[in-house]
Amino acid sequence: MPKVSIILPTYNYAHYLPAALESLLAQTYKNFEVIVVDDASSDNTKQVINKFLNQSDKIKYFKNRKNLGPAKNFNRGLSYASGQYVVFFHPDDLFAPQFLEKQVRILDANPNIGVVFCLSHTINSQGKIIGKQKSAYVKPVGLIPQPTAFSKLIFGNYLPFLSAITRRKLVERIGRLHPQLSQFCDWDLWLKISQLTDFYLLPEYLSYYRIHPQSHSYKIIKNLPQLYWEKEQIYHFIKQRCPKPYRLLLPFVFADVSISHLPSPGNFRGLQNFLAFAVDIFLSRLLRFIFWKK
Repeated sequence: MPKVSIILPTYNYAHYLPAALESLLAQTYKNFEVIVVDDASSDNTKQVINKFLNQSDKIKYFKNRKNLGPAKNFNRGLSYASGQYVVFFHPDDLFAPQFLEKQVRILDANPNIGVVFCLSHTINSQGKIIGKQKSAYVKPVGLIPQPTAFSKLIFGNYLPFLSAITRRKLVERIGRLHPQLSQFCDWDLWLKISQLTDFYLLPEYLSYYRIHPQSHSYKIIKNLPQLYWEKEQIYHFIKQRCPKPYRLLLPFVFADVSISHLPSPGNFRGLQNFLAFAVDIFLSRLLRFIFWKK
């Protein structure tokens, strides 16, 4: 039985899938499975996957009859998982060869640690490095005790899916991913798991997050009402569990949600949403700079 299950949901990403799968099969740690869940793609995803199915028995392929969306598709992948540890992976991202080896080693040696994550580069559609992901700005490195792991998540999600490996029993314990969240399902997941366990930041660049116009992050920005609804769900979860010293800061952390709820004539709604988005970018980055470095 594989120790690690890599969940790879995909929808019309045939163009990026070969590079993603090659980076998985090139891992120096070999005791893993890759669960590809095709969310009713209309491109040549099946043909691309078939080539890899002939190369490796580590890959398992499932196709949905209808499109479920990101979180539900991740959850469907979890239903096929058999590993003790789980990794959530996107079809346009990449892993360095030692991603699994180095992070599995930490989980194996430390039963008190439930989540290990590394640093991530951002890359463009051609695979060129163009920057760093949020995890590069978090302190301390190494062990992050449970209360600290949660308090830093109040100010934003510092560990994107592709950078982390976690214990599957923790994901099952909190009820898997919130099925209605598409942009913030990872933030919601880590907030819930951070109530249960310590985290660990491995200060090495072992993953690559691709930014391109077809990515899910780009698409959600075009649907700001959905984004603010999701963030409001995050706000309510945090508010109920937030340490008292941080509660006064919540209106600033979630200022964009408050602005989006202000009454506005219909023809100004788009401008109002844009203002909320701009306020969020400024305030959230400022607060992260202050509190992630502590």
